[in-house]
Amino acid sequence: MKVRREEVAAVRPLGLLMFTVLFVFAVGRGWAEAESSGSAHYDVVVTGSEPEAVAAAVAAAREGQRTLLIDTKPEVGGLFTQGELNSLDLNLTPDGKQLNKGIFEEFYGKIGRRTSFDTKRAGEVLKSMMAAEPNLTVKLSAGRIKPLAGRSKIRALEVAGPGGPEFITAGMYIDASADGDTAYAAGAPFTFGQEDFRGSRETMCATLVFELQHVDWPKVQEVQRKDGNPDTGADAYSAWGYPQMHAYRPADPGIRVRALNLGRQEDGRVLVNALQLLGVDGTDPVQVEAAMERGKRELPSIVGYLRTLPGLEQAELSRTASSLYIRETRHLIGEYRLTLEDVLENRDFPDRIAFGSYPVDIQRSRWGPDLVLGNPEQFAVPLRSLIPKGWTNLLVASRSASYDSLAHGSARVVPLGMSAAEAAGTAAAYANRKGLTLQDMAREPKMEHAARIQARLNEKGAGLAPIPPYKDETRTHWAYPGVKWLRDRAVVAGGYRNDYRLDEPAGAASLRTWAAGAALASHKPEPVMPERIVSKLANDPQAKLDKAELWQFLQANGMQETRWSAPTAGHWKEDEEVTNGLLFMILTELYR
Repeated sequence: MKVRREEVAAVRPLGLLMFTVLFVFAVGRGWAEAESSGSAHYDVVVTGSEPEAVAAAVAAAREGQRTLLIDTKPEVGGLFTQGELNSLDLNLTPDGKQLNKGIFEEFYGKIGRRTSFDTKRAGEVLKSMMAAEPNLTVKLSAGRIKPLAGRSKIRALEVAGPGGPEFITAGMYIDASADGDTAYAAGAPFTFGQEDFRGSRETMCATLVFELQHVDWPKVQEVQRKDGNPDTGADAYSAWGYPQMHAYRPADPGIRVRALNLGRQEDGRVLVNALQLLGVDGTDPVQVEAAMERGKRELPSIVGYLRTLPGLEQAELSRTASSLYIRETRHLIGEYRLTLEDVLENRDFPDRIAFGSYPVDIQRSRWGPDLVLGNPEQFAVPLRSLIPKGWTNLLVASRSASYDSLAHGSARVVPLGMSAAEAAGTAAAYANRKGLTLQDMAREPKMEHAARIQARLNEKGAGLAPIPPYKDETRTHWAYPGVKWLRDRAVVAGGYRNDYRLDEPAGAASLRTWAAGAALASHKPEPVMPERIVSKLANDPQAKLDKAELWQFLQANGMQETRWSAPTAGHWKEDEEVTNGLLFMILTELYR
């Protein structure tokens, strides 16, 4: 039977109506139920229980917003109270001044301003900070939290309960969970692990923190202070170093043990951050549980080895953390994505809301060893890095905010996270008061809204002044483009001193290592290494690389001199030896 045009025209509105109804029931059924059942409403809802979640919720509540902090976990503190990480990676100016102020500094003062703190005390401080806020409601041990979202906006949270689902609505939502769980479930865009630069979901290792008793702390302090190694040390609460751990050989091939970070508790027991678990997807509970069991099986052997070290001769394992220290999972795609160059070139932003300066610490993965890519003086995090791209009422304020995976190596630390979370709570309150969406704020050309949020944060002591200029001689070096290209792929690292040894002679071993890394990062075949270089390294692993050998390598891998840039060609002709800088540039031009 033929259908007349008039009948088609009549059917189309009906079809659209049916689609809308189906959408409400299939995607937004919970939202419809929430409206009809009189859902609980707040101005700001914060999901998560990490220290960042507390900072965001307290900040919003102090702005007069009726605020809810909700999480499935039974207590706040997360990384500190369940992961038992009790050492703070502080962000300091070159002259030692604290960069993260406001709510973080308040917390830091209440735990004693120590390099390592007591985890039980940290949990009590966080709870007391929340209890002091009359505008803040806390709901822990909640059932499964499901965001009901559509068109880049969260409309409600559906929370499973014994009598059926509860529904919570808000003007603004802040996801301060470590992995960005709420934002991810709502459909906000993320990358995972190192897929943004390696094309791989591989992440930095996880760690099982464990506790020792019967540690001779005075002896630990004395030895670590007097061993003559500038990379080791100790104070009344922390000790770091012990390069002897590199000689430990784990039974589990997926475990490594790094140099020790020791943090002393108030009862004299010591928490140890050293055990690295490779290949763990921190968003997969099955993998996390399996990794914890692997770590526990390895611990008797590790503790036996620790007893060979000064001050640890009588040490005994007393317990392990109740959860893993997960360093990396998801990375938000926000209105702005913080890059490695932003961090290491000490960049400022007009919508700055937090500062960082911690070294870009890329912990071991199955791709390679621990790396410190560089050490910034001070960089800013923009408000736009907390806003998922295109979203109107959702912020992400945790290590899963909009940072490239390498930039995250610095920006992931808790002091910066708490500063960013305080800004998120303040921004959410500002948006509610002004009747704005986050897109209104993020894409406003003159960033006047961001300036007002900064001003409010500064009234509360955030200290968000423009970043002063810092001198960086590496950036003026002719080979800096090669540094950037290789560093962006974690092929070369400047370490804590930002020293790429650009004008020093290059080693044949460096060519082998860096070329393999550059080829892998570029998804190109493994480089051909001429027999002359292989033989030379077999006789002398420290051998220098000469021009004839480098030319053989280039010919074997299909590169001609005519493809070089003018600066590279000029230095090839004028320099008597192959420097690291020249090698950086040639590898960049070969594999870029």
